[in-house]
Amino acid sequence: MNALPRPDINAVHVLIVVALPQELAAVQAAMASYERIGVPKDPNTYLIGYFSPSEGEKSARAVLVCQSGMGNNNAATTATDALRSFPSITHIIMCGIAGGCPDPSKPQEHVRLGDIVYSNDAGILEYDFVKEDMAGRTSRSSAQQPSNQMLGVINAIMADAILGKKPWEPEIDAIVAKAAFFVRPDPGTDILHDINGKHIKHPTSSARKGRPRVHGGAIGTADTLQKNPVIRDDLRDRFRVRAIEMEAGGMRTAAWARDRSIMVIRGICDYCDSNKNDVWQAYASAVAAAFTKVLVLGMPSEWFPILSAAEITRSNGHTPETDARQPELSKSDLKKAVRILLAKNREIFKAFGPKSKAAQDPSSNAHAIWEARKKDTIIPNNRSIINAIRDSEHILDDNQIKAYAEFCSHAEAYEAHVSSPVDSYPLFPKNFEAAFTDE
Repeated sequence: MNALPRPDINAVHVLIVVALPQELAAVQAAMASYERIGVPKDPNTYLIGYFSPSEGEKSARAVLVCQSGMGNNNAATTATDALRSFPSITHIIMCGIAGGCPDPSKPQEHVRLGDIVYSNDAGILEYDFVKEDMAGRTSRSSAQQPSNQMLGVINAIMADAILGKKPWEPEIDAIVAKAAFFVRPDPGTDILHDINGKHIKHPTSSARKGRPRVHGGAIGTADTLQKNPVIRDDLRDRFRVRAIEMEAGGMRTAAWARDRSIMVIRGICDYCDSNKNDVWQAYASAVAAAFTKVLVLGMPSEWFPILSAAEITRSNGHTPETDARQPELSKSDLKKAVRILLAKNREIFKAFGPKSKAAQDPSSNAHAIWEARKKDTIIPNNRSIINAIRDSEHILDDNQIKAYAEFCSHAEAYEAHVSSPVDSYPLFPKNFEAAFTDE
């Protein structure tokens, strides 16, 4: 590998998170140059390097890569540490393998082994966030949409594909050429079964001719190794889920807390049933890495300014000047900041919320104002509260830590509800105000 100079840390704006060693190896094989680095007080090991288009290195783009391990908690922790260590990161991509949701009754939507699935406007669905009662289990999660920016790039890539340009295909070939480990398995191993375990045929129009098909759809995520085709088909039919995995929810939570854009790219390695095996995992890792590379190289250069040192410190919530005057918030200052933001939210609710006097007047536009203020004031205020407390976590007592965690759960669910209303979500925790606003 012809090594390029290590990218300036401040010029790295894309973080790629993988869960498994073969996924990391596939991304490495897609890179033009990389080296491993560490950061003090950060347990992650990173690759820092470049994606470069196959025709040359002129448009090489710096990327950061880290491996989280399996599960949403690991993904959330890893991404959180990475965003703390590299504040210039603005775009996060979860890249790797997943189970697919086939639909032989709809050939154009039929997901097969080796295909690529990206999270489109159907979103990322935490399908194990449920309410359970005597009537059964009901999903309480509303699907969270991925980055509109990155989805726009993918839409442009797919428009080119209609005209015959599929840049991920030569990128797959390049990965396979570097390591035979990633070669596409014999198509005879792509065997489909119905929910009763009976072997059924793929629709004839779904032939791939040795190449993956690309699907947009919802990504189902949970801390569950899913091998139940009944649940798989229910998620497919109810929520447009095309791929099921175990990390996107955690990554989404970490990105949401720091207002970063996210995308999920998955290569399909099994059908989420009892016939699940590892035969297609390596190739699925390669196709996901190839499509991720094409996405990153397709991002406009205007998205990637090089930050100054002052801008980097400001993005962490500090500046050299304010740090010199006030090294950290005291508990009293923190409570005052939280109290002010909560008071602003409360006054908006009293003036325009569903129980307000204005809302009871049929001729009033209070509802429209309330919907707008939720998005432009209440949600940003909630995020500001979370950021302020997060930067002072080390001074919190046990009760405050518990209340903070409950507020984070409420704020995230409330923001999801505003975007896509659900019947219920965690309400504002009463213990939070007592823990953070009393003098």
